[in-house]
Amino acid sequence: MNTTGLIQCPLFTQIKEDEIAIILKAIHAYEKQYSKGTMLYRHQDLVPAFGIVCEGCVQIIKQDYLGNNTIYADITPYGLFAESFALNHAPLQVDIIAGQDCTILWIPVQYLFHERAMKPSQSILIQNLMRILSDKNQFLTKRIDILSQRSTREKVMTYLYQQALRTHSSHIEISLNRQELADYLCVERSALSAVLSQLKQDGILEYRKNKFRLL
Repeated sequence: MNTTGLIQCPLFTQIKEDEIAIILKAIHAYEKQYSKGTMLYRHQDLVPAFGIVCEGCVQIIKQDYLGNNTIYADITPYGLFAESFALNHAPLQVDIIAGQDCTILWIPVQYLFHERAMKPSQSILIQNLMRILSDKNQFLTKRIDILSQRSTREKVMTYLYQQALRTHSSHIEISLNRQELADYLCVERSALSAVLSQLKQDGILEYRKNKFRLL
């Protein structure tokens, strides 16, 4: 298992690379590869471990009773997913799908708090995990802010403004294609395309594929 890149993962903040390897062995972490489109877990599944994306990306998707998909999150390298459900032993309320070919590091919660497996740096890891959960709550607040907007135009601008604040730049590059962005914003793709075109005509933004610039 290659631990070099994991230094970039917020779960291992302030933990040295050699200590990361020791902790992963103690808690029985394991890697697994998935092809694009593979369903990692389905709605109502119980997940014994939470995941870290090492390569590729994972999408968290909610499907309504009509079969319409909404992308809740696009998890890119060194991001975590399913941690709340794994820690609470609660059934998933979403589907987890490989958005690209990906490699996932699974962290079994069974051993995470096991005193016999506890290592000096493991308390730091647990503190990091608590901070990540707090950050996820803030993310959900931002998500609600987007979905609470009444018009497609307001949803698009709220989303892009959030991305600009996150990167401290008016130049924005996202990992979502048009259909995925429409699903994320809970709007029709045709409506999204029309709004983007109008915003460009109004001199509010420029864009090309998944790259945007707020003017």
